[in-house]
Amino acid sequence: MISGHISLAAIAATGTIDGLLYALIGFLGSGTVSYTIYAARIVDKQSREAKELFKSLVGLNGALGIGCTVILLLFAREIMAGIYHFDGQLLALTVDYCRVSSWNVLLTLLSFALTNQMKVRKQTQGILQASFFGGLGQLALTGLFAGLVFTGENRVLGVALGWVLSEVFVFMYYAWLLRQDLGQLKGVSACRWTFLLRKSGVLFLQELVEGSLFQVLVTAALARTGSLLFAAYQICLRLTEVFLAPLFMYCNGLMVLLGERLGLGERESLRQLPRITLQMFLSLFFAMALPGWLFREQLLGLITNLPAVSAKGGSLLGLVILTEASRPFYEISKYSLQTVGGEKQALKITGVINSGSLLAIWLMPTKLPLILLSVMASQLLCAGCFYFEFRKACADLFPVKVQLDK
Repeated sequence: MISGHISLAAIAATGTIDGLLYALIGFLGSGTVSYTIYAARIVDKQSREAKELFKSLVGLNGALGIGCTVILLLFAREIMAGIYHFDGQLLALTVDYCRVSSWNVLLTLLSFALTNQMKVRKQTQGILQASFFGGLGQLALTGLFAGLVFTGENRVLGVALGWVLSEVFVFMYYAWLLRQDLGQLKGVSACRWTFLLRKSGVLFLQELVEGSLFQVLVTAALARTGSLLFAAYQICLRLTEVFLAPLFMYCNGLMVLLGERLGLGERESLRQLPRITLQMFLSLFFAMALPGWLFREQLLGLITNLPAVSAKGGSLLGLVILTEASRPFYEISKYSLQTVGGEKQALKITGVINSGSLLAIWLMPTKLPLILLSVMASQLLCAGCFYFEFRKACADLFPVKVQLDK
């Protein structure tokens, strides 16, 4: 939120890099999804198999995080200039922000490994505590560094530094909560990392198609709409992401429950869980989004003190909320299909539909509403196809036995 009080360039820089980092984290964290799927099927959570799988995930995420962070540190300028066509002061500001923020890739991937172990063991209270206090810590540290240490547009570096240090705190807190689990890994082999990598191959491609590639190209298209409109969109997105914050907690919980039902062979419960999860989350989302839209002037005023950006954001917020409301349909149906072994189907569907959406975006006039509506249509169409394939997979896994009358 603090970047919205600095300048248009600061909003563009932080919004672009944050989006890029989240896309990379989603792509590289695909092994975490595989871990959740397969760890939930292991009945004895203290077995050697479970420990080997957990240690392998920590090692895999750590190695991927280090590699990605090094690449961003070395080639941030080339990435920003080549993909987003930034130049001048905006390029310099974005590169500096990227180099500080890139450490979050490593820290978040390591935290993913620990939080998914907690979710599999149903120790979610610690995750809520860390998220709450980590958020407060990030706000306090960002305010300290951006308000007292850095000046001018360099205050975005304070934003980045506050984010990194809060992620360090969150990771250390997770490690402390799981100190017994981590201590038991001594002498355990990390031999299952190839299994996770192999099982995650399709998931890596899925995240590449939907996240790292699709989202980056969509952001690049949005950046062409003009600095004011792009900045207004970014602050609306920041606000809407607050409403969507619990989504991936719901998705992870859904994967654990689906994995358990799959292991127990409970066909009907397996089929009903995605629908119930979607209904629960949409109720929560609109309970937050509706007041957010009604009090948009006040809320956007908290995110930015730039009148032109705030005014433009007020006119865009309804469309952004409508577009982002398609994400729960997409994510819940995607994770459901992947959990029952439909990773390849999900990849094919995403590849075909997103390719068509990108082609339409780049051929049509560069207008923000058209771009957002294309993204929404793409996500809803994918969600419908995912859910159809999920129901079909459930029927194949647990075929209905027909008894003939004698």
